[in-house]
Amino acid sequence: GKDYERTTLAELEIGLENEEPLFLCIDGKPVNPVPEALKNYSTAKIAVKVIDVNDPPVFQNKIKKVYRFEEEEPGDVLYTPTVTDEDSDPGKL
Repeated sequence: GKDYERTTLAELEIGLENEEPLFLCIDGKPVNPVPEALKNYSTAKIAVKVIDVNDPPVFQNKIKKVYRFEEEEPGDVLYTPTVTDEDSDPGKL
């Protein structure tokens, strides 16, 4: 899918076609083949504006078990998670 960090505008082309082929008569007589301008399909181009939504940060490890003996002195860093946030400016991290 599209993401605001990559683009703010996307273009979408939709095509429609009748299930049954077009049947055309002029003066009560069938016309074959049907002129290209009257064929039974159509397309439309649509511009889609992508709206910014704050995506949550992503942790590299979803679960991390950390152990420490209770007799040890407090104050050590036991674990530093790796987290990425595509919505953040890298200069502000």
